[in-house]
Amino acid sequence: MVGAGTIGIMTALAALAGGASRVFISDVLPEKLAPLDGIDGITTVDATAQSLGEVVREATGGWGPQVVFEATGAAPAYKDLWALPAPGGRIVLVGMPVDPVPFDIATAQSRGISLETVFRYANVHQKAIDLAASDAVDLSHFVSETFAFDDSVQAFERFLEGRPTDVKIQIAL
Repeated sequence: MVGAGTIGIMTALAALAGGASRVFISDVLPEKLAPLDGIDGITTVDATAQSLGEVVREATGGWGPQVVFEATGAAPAYKDLWALPAPGGRIVLVGMPVDPVPFDIATAQSRGISLETVFRYANVHQKAIDLAASDAVDLSHFVSETFAFDDSVQAFERFLEGRPTDVKIQIAL
């Protein structure tokens, strides 16, 4: 998993709930990885200090993961993306790049990589609600702060600050 923003974190949790034996998740802002500490099955990788590819290959006997989710949409994340999955693996593009990103066709082809794109909000609302309501994931420690309904404007102002430590700002009725 490349990217530990809200979408990346939720994708990692969904992967675990869906049967992944372990999930490796990286980010260039180490503080975004902190909410994942202590979650069984998740290994965090500070991309400013370690290579996600090296960490995963070491943990998998040089093989690599079967599936890699790209959840940043940041162009630099695509530089080494094509070599991350195991041969015959898959890359799922969840992040939405603003600008065109490089696609290393030769690496993808020679490794037999399948590519899948996902529009992250399409046709998943009920599945997400059902997963959040189940015991399969505990979302409570991802709420960065809760605001009263009367303080909704402050909640939106907090969101607009873009604090890297915020995962979800909640407004309670």
